[in-house]
Amino acid sequence: MAIDAPAELARDIGIQVDRYLLVAGYDFTSRPDLRPFDFASLAHHRVLRLRAAHPHPAHFITIDVAKGQVRSDLFNAKSHHKRTAEIGEPILPRHLRWDPEAKRDVFITQKTNVISITDIYDLVQLIGSLAPGSLKELSFLSHSWIGGPILVNSYEQPNYKREEFGIRDPWDKDGRKNKDFQHSRRDLDKAFANSGRIWLWGCSNSYSVSAVLGSLVREYRLERMPENVVLRFSDLPGQTAELDRHFFGGVVQSEGGYILETTQSRIRRFLERRLNDSYPQAISNACSATCYAALPALAAWLDQGPLPLLHVTDTRDPLQQILSTGMSAYDTLLATSGDPENRGYTEFRPHDLFQLL
Repeated sequence: MAIDAPAELARDIGIQVDRYLLVAGYDFTSRPDLRPFDFASLAHHRVLRLRAAHPHPAHFITIDVAKGQVRSDLFNAKSHHKRTAEIGEPILPRHLRWDPEAKRDVFITQKTNVISITDIYDLVQLIGSLAPGSLKELSFLSHSWIGGPILVNSYEQPNYKREEFGIRDPWDKDGRKNKDFQHSRRDLDKAFANSGRIWLWGCSNSYSVSAVLGSLVREYRLERMPENVVLRFSDLPGQTAELDRHFFGGVVQSEGGYILETTQSRIRRFLERRLNDSYPQAISNACSATCYAALPALAAWLDQGPLPLLHVTDTRDPLQQILSTGMSAYDTLLATSGDPENRGYTEFRPHDLFQLL
């Protein structure tokens, strides 16, 4: 790891038991009108739930990005060994600036020892080296978007933003689907058990997909949608059209916004491209493990009741209401499979791309 793993953690990893790695991100949406996400508590809830479901010897590693800590819980037949160690800087006010327009904290691009997603990949590779085939679950409990987990809400420096540059900004901390799984990460799959799984628990924000599906469900009844459709957008930033020029190339400006005359088939292909080019598909491919994640444009919400985690659909969001029905836009347009815990997440299988219905 760029941030060295403690020797005690390495010794625990060397023990051959089922292993679970949980990553708790920093909640940068610290708004008074929103209930905060305590991702470290959600990670602890996940440990308790997994422990109750699988009471055999197991090792749980929890990374708390906000505190810069790792916790190791090693359970065997008769004992529980717990260790906590500092492996990075805690996130402090000097690391952040407040964005009044977005109403959220932004991580200041600077050299720090705050935990990065690259440290998580390093830890997965360490598990693959010391205890290959032992990792049953990698969970990211954090905010996220279609491009990956948002551990701290960092941004790339301008000279690193070009995808063709192909190199991660060393000061950036968040997931980058087009840069994270290069040659140096080719052995991530060694850590995972045959039944190993990846969970991305956060939202899957995607402006382009939200714009398309939002227009679709406003304009048409999905079960009676014609082949030829007209999509209307109140706003369409330039970067949205750049994401998929094949699809948005026919957009024309109209009174009060933009319109696009298109077809169901073209919308399906657009959604295919967005899903197949997403972070969940990229990490599934890199780790040769099934990944469960929200479909693009869908949000994650806190559970109600004891030991809450997150789920995808929620009746507080009108678009979510529509998309969560049996005749949802995704069910109408694409063949997708759900998650084994019925939380509304979708299955991304390694090297198994989404197809048209």
